[in-house]
Amino acid sequence: FLAENMADIVWTVDRNLQTTYASPSIEKILGFPPEERKRQPLEEMLTPESLQKVQERLMEEIQRDKEGSADLDRSITMEVEYYRRDGSTVWMENRVKMIRDPGNAFNGIIGVSRDITNRKKAEEALRESEERYRVIFEKSVQGILAVDLETKRFAYANPSICRMFGYSETE
Repeated sequence: FLAENMADIVWTVDRNLQTTYASPSIEKILGFPPEERKRQPLEEMLTPESLQKVQERLMEEIQRDKEGSADLDRSITMEVEYYRRDGSTVWMENRVKMIRDPGNAFNGIIGVSRDITNRKKAEEALRESEERYRVIFEKSVQGILAVDLETKRFAYANPSICRMFGYSETE
């Protein structure tokens, strides 16, 4: 009942990474009916970069299992980019946990996926804004100095103010 009525996507894959269950919310988020999604290989679900990231992480987790150095009840979180039915992409945060057989061997994965596309866009806008600020700060012919009010020390000084007063940026 819970999985069938959640806004996030609940899913399972078998040990061959073939989808065995996808909650109905997948259609709203990605455009694929659950039964169609079950027929898709992982290569058709994820962008190439995300596919590589998932494969590498899975191999790391399987290796940790073999070494016996991992908590068998652990879960991991990964941000990956999925294809929508219309060909566009969406960023999803996946919280996943291995499904194990009675002998604790890897038998599949259960996951919950949440659309984080808006958060990723906001993060990118913030990075771009910070980059613009950094360029303005470094290239300005005007001297710019920032003071940490708690420590009463200079926090940042741009190259122009350093030249004006004859100091290096580290000084």
